[in-house]
Amino acid sequence: KDCVIVGRNADVILKDAHPFSIFVCAEKDAKIRRCMERAQPGENLSPKEIERNMRRIDKNRASSRELICDRKWGDHESYHLTVNTTDWNIKELAPAVAAFADSWFQKIL
Repeated sequence: KDCVIVGRNADVILKDAHPFSIFVCAEKDAKIRRCMERAQPGENLSPKEIERNMRRIDKNRASSRELICDRKWGDHESYHLTVNTTDWNIKELAPAVAAFADSWFQKIL
């Protein structure tokens, strides 16, 4: 059956199923702004603290990728589509990404 698996390294783990892989990115300022907008009540991290956390998380993502694959995390060759969400509302962008994925699956079937 059809399913969606979200997470790093799904392309490697599910390689025999030939999954459609998307890399979602954004500019630093946009990511910081989104983190501040979505912060839990009472969570008052400064932009510098958020940036520090982002660097730590990205470093961990890169490290986990290196453990299971010969490609670097974020390497464009590992993905069918890279989406920069910097200037987009995610709910508005999702239908376009879904349409692209539908086209991709139609092409390979």
